Amino acid sequence: MKRLSALLLAAAMLSSMVLTGCACKHKEWESATCSEPEKCKKCGETEGSALGHDYRSGICSRCGGKEPGYVFPSDIHSLKELEAHLNKNYSVIHTPIGDITGVKYEIQENSIESVHEYFPYDFMITAQPSMYMPKSTIENSRGNNSLVLPSDLDNIHVPADVRAGVANAIRDNWRNVADFAMAAFPGQKILGGNYYYVKTGVHEINGEYTWLDGGALQYFTWCNYTSDGFSAGCGSYSSFHAGSFQWATNRDTKWPGA
Repeated sequence: MKRLSALLLAAAMLSSMVLTGCACKHKEWESATCSEPEKCKKCGETEGSALGHDYRSGICSRCGGKEPGYVFPSDIHSLKELEAHLNKNYSVIHTPIGDITGVKYEIQENSIESVHEYFPYDFMITAQPSMYMPKSTIENSRGNNSLVLPSDLDNIHVPADVRAGVANAIRDNWRNVADFAMAAFPGQKILGGNYYYVKTGVHEINGEYTWLDGGALQYFTWCNYTSDGFSAGCGSYSSFHAGSFQWATNRDTKWPGA
């Protein structure tokens, strides 16, 4: 009789284990990770859900994993790749009066041996200062998104502090461009900024008309090289050395609201 009772008790316990799924009391748990939920250290049973990744600047703040598709400066191996990356990721600038779109970057390398020494930089990143802004901000009739020059910002009917906010947004975008370029090409001397070459008129020679040379409009000029006794953009290549980011305001045309 006692043996039968023991067998019945064992069967009851087995039945209870089957119904509940696990006899473990789950006293110790492994914390949830980005890809795994909380897990019992003894039996492996899980509870809840995985945390998921928290990507910040391409790196997960929890596990250190790289965000798929994110481009790091170390992934850039040529100036052509850098130019493509900038045009893909920095062509829209968010401002207090709407988005600036259509920003196009061009990179020019100082590689012509005969004139190399005349320029202080290894390469230059430029963008036309013209930009596309919402028509509602500009008094003109050139389409829903209007192509404007920096001087047109004087026609924006907004307070001066808002106009200055537009300039600050463009500065912030250039700073992000500069930081990425400097990280991609450490030790390289870089000049950057909005640049627009203005032709002043036409000149006739033997019945043929050509544009007269004009001047350059430059805005938000920056560089990462220094030299005692020289200002940014002046002096020979060998007189400068790569350093930290700086605004080269001595080269700039006045920006409205700046």
